[in-house]
Parts: sequence; structure tokens; C-alpha cells
Amino acid sequence: PQFLAHVEARMREASRDNFVFHLAQPEALGLAEDVLDVAFMCNVYHHVEYPDAYLPTIARALKPGGILWLVDFKRVEGVTDPGILAHVRANQAQVVSEVTAAGFELLEAPALLDKNYVLKFVWRGPTDGE
Repeated sequence: PQFLAHVEARMREASRDNFVFHLAQPEALGLAEDVLDVAFMCNVYHHVEYPDAYLPTIARALKPGGILWLVDFKRVEGVTDPGILAHVRANQAQVVSEVTAAGFELLEAPALLDKNYVLKFVWRGPTDGE
């Protein structure tokens, strides 16, 4: 809650008002259906302990065609700082696997940062079988 308040205050100082700040729960985002154009998670996904429960709640909150951006720490044995290795539960390949298994499509993985990866996913909406 304190971090969200800090970031929200910074955004307001910068005259940015097109953001919604929301504290999610461990197994659910907790937003209504079809309310987001974009979901952005920066150094947050590694805290998602229940991706099978959590990711569908992001999908429900996104409008069809909505974008999910994930930025998180690279987790590479022998390269990544031991503190990050102990703290971050999944590497980039595992994250992509979890998110695509939830029905998202990976659009791009631009190499923008040294210690973090960036992933852009799209939510196309439920398929006929869902």
C-alpha cells in the first residue's frame, strides 16, 4: 500500500491521470471484467505465487486485444546476483510458459534492459472452448 501511494503521488505530481492504482490479492487481481486496455507489471510478477489462479483474473480484466506488459528480473544461474536468485521464483522462459498457458499470446520480448527482461503479451479474449 505504501509503495502504491508513493507511485500514485509521483504520477499526480507529473500531471498524469490516466492510471489506476490497485492493490491485488495473492490469487486475484480483483478488478471488474473488461476494464483495462493495458496491464503493466514491473518487478511484480516474481511475487505471483499462484499464476494458475492469478493470470485468468488479469485476462478477465483486460478488454479483448488488451496488452499485458511484464518487466521483471532476469534469473540466470551463475550470472544473476545470488540475492535475486533467492528472491525470484521463475526465469523468463517459465514466465512465458505460465502466461501463454493462461491464453495470452507473446507479441515481443524486446532486449531493452541489462538486469531485467521485458515481455509484451496480448489477450485476444476467450476462445469458443472457454
